[in-house]
Amino acid sequence: MHHFLIAFSFLFSSAFAQNVDSLIAEQKFDAALQQVKVQIDAAKRDKKEMEWAKLNSQEAMLEIALHGYETAVENLKARPWPTQTLPQALVGMVYAKSLQTYHQSYSWEIRKRERIESKEKADLKTLTSDQIYLEADRAFLSVWKNREALGRHPKNALGEVVGPNSFPTGIRDTLRDTLSYLFADLLADTAGWTPRQSNEAYLLDLKTLIAGSKLNDSQLADSTAHPLEKISAVLSDLERWHEASGRKGAALEARLERYRHLEIAFTDAASRAQLIASLKADLSDQKSISWVTTGYAALASLVQASDDRDARVKARAIAQQGAQLFPSSPGAARCRDLIHQIEQPTYSLEAMNVDGSGKRSIGLQYQNIKKMYFKSYRYDLKEFIRTQKDYSLRLGHQEIKPLMQMKPDHEWSVDLTETVDYRSHQAFVVPPRHKPGFFIVVSSMLPNFAETNNYLQGVQMFFGDLVLNVHPSNAKSEFEVEVASGKNGDALPGIEVSLYQANYQKGHQLIEKTKTDAKGFVTFKTRDSFNQNGGMFLIAERGDELIASRSPFQTYVQNRPGKVNQAFVYTDRSIYRPGQKILWKVVAYQGDSSLGQFAVSPSSAIQLDLRDSNYQVVATAKVTTNRFGSASGEFLIPPGKLLGNWTLSTPLGSQASIRIEEYKRPTFELKFAEVAQPMRLNREAKVEVNALYY
Repeated sequence: MHHFLIAFSFLFSSAFAQNVDSLIAEQKFDAALQQVKVQIDAAKRDKKEMEWAKLNSQEAMLEIALHGYETAVENLKARPWPTQTLPQALVGMVYAKSLQTYHQSYSWEIRKRERIESKEKADLKTLTSDQIYLEADRAFLSVWKNREALGRHPKNALGEVVGPNSFPTGIRDTLRDTLSYLFADLLADTAGWTPRQSNEAYLLDLKTLIAGSKLNDSQLADSTAHPLEKISAVLSDLERWHEASGRKGAALEARLERYRHLEIAFTDAASRAQLIASLKADLSDQKSISWVTTGYAALASLVQASDDRDARVKARAIAQQGAQLFPSSPGAARCRDLIHQIEQPTYSLEAMNVDGSGKRSIGLQYQNIKKMYFKSYRYDLKEFIRTQKDYSLRLGHQEIKPLMQMKPDHEWSVDLTETVDYRSHQAFVVPPRHKPGFFIVVSSMLPNFAETNNYLQGVQMFFGDLVLNVHPSNAKSEFEVEVASGKNGDALPGIEVSLYQANYQKGHQLIEKTKTDAKGFVTFKTRDSFNQNGGMFLIAERGDELIASRSPFQTYVQNRPGKVNQAFVYTDRSIYRPGQKILWKVVAYQGDSSLGQFAVSPSSAIQLDLRDSNYQVVATAKVTTNRFGSASGEFLIPPGKLLGNWTLSTPLGSQASIRIEEYKRPTFELKFAEVAQPMRLNREAKVEVNALYY
């Protein structure tokens, strides 16, 4: 409901246009582009300006889809523009948005450019950020001078090229609205602001911006004028035009849009208070028009985001006013949504990994809840690990859900202090006395633990006194494990500790089992396979008590403080498809960090492993660095492997992350969205969360 869209998928009746549409639908952009180029000159020769403008626009969008951002901008600028109002408006807006897209795509490179002052024609490749956005502003201003004529055309005057918005009749009805809101959208893009404009916005007179700046066309073209002043001028111009014709709803919408932009730019408490007071005053004499409910929704949102301790209470009262004025209006629906949001019961749960019975083991953040219900289930974690072939050493939703059908070991409830301020509050939960062991604790807002209109969360924890700590050793071949009492920190001798090798394909394997010495320590020998095949984990036991690692871990030799022997790993891209090549480079270096002395490591042997999303080695390369300390190579991504996050790692502890995806270029469509998104159809939302979160 909240935006115009410009979608370049034309519905010409000719076979040519249908063929171009088919090529675009098949993402054959290059073939479609060649056909469009054939038609441009014919349309210009026949003086069919609208068709010619559409074809020029489609050519630009196809070039953008083919990553020809510079070509799209340069071709649009080089071609003569139509002289008729509507075709010229179309090309002007497309040119401005193409410049913005070009900047977004090359912003990292553009921001390194230095401004060049020259009387010669500027090359797009030399323009700085502010120059690119200034050129986009000029494109909009070239259309802006015809805004009176555009005001006589309805929002659907450009047919299939500019899709009409879904605002109610009487709010954003004309192409003048389209132009004004899109122009304000471009001006609000802070990527085009100079550092001074970004850092000194607070110096602007907020009262004037709210009332509406009155810059003339030449002042709008002035690069020294602040974008917020221009936004205020553009939208106040639209507001005055609607007011002069008695279109109160449309005038109010232009004013509300001004508030939306200012709300984003002015975030300090004093400015927010000024915006709230001004908007409240503006709405007080607008109660005879239905669009005022949208203003109440905007005011409620502003108040809700303020620092006032009673912000949610006040925002709810404002939203209730808006919902009652014109109950069937879109703004009233938005107000009801805000009320539902403020009144929504919600909570989050966290717990100690291990704790003794009778302790405040569970933390609860909650709002709009008077009572919480809990169930706990004892679970054989050792048996789960024995049969597990996954990275996680804890249960997932698929294992926990069947537990919910069984009788719990414990059930209890907790009365909570009512949150009359609708804010989040904290409470601590003391579970009833549990026997030592591993438990799943599930919480619910309803006593029946239903999975609809409810919110279920859970934690997994150990009840007992065992605490497990791993200490890396200075010795290359071993590491130490400590077991202590959680009650007082005393060493616990004679505790049985089991060391497991994590293996996600064959299942986790028990490597060694031993007991802690008189000081509560046990020493294990390391193996190369520990760090190469997914790491290791530990389980400590004393009778029914046990404690286990949360996830597999790895150990590395602790270098002497200051000594560094590491490497950087680089890849040519961050995302690949199966079957593509990964081009990589590694630079080895060494030195003393305590002295700040580093140097590359020439003639160093380095092993580089390519690992999939399960951290399994897919390919290995062994290289020797050159005299500059670097080496390079490539890996071929085999088909049929798991997609997701892959890594290139070295034994030196350095790695690079990449993603393997079956991606395609996006469907060919460009949307020009008005910056404000004030409307959302009322869902009369209820709580419909039925998942368990761990």
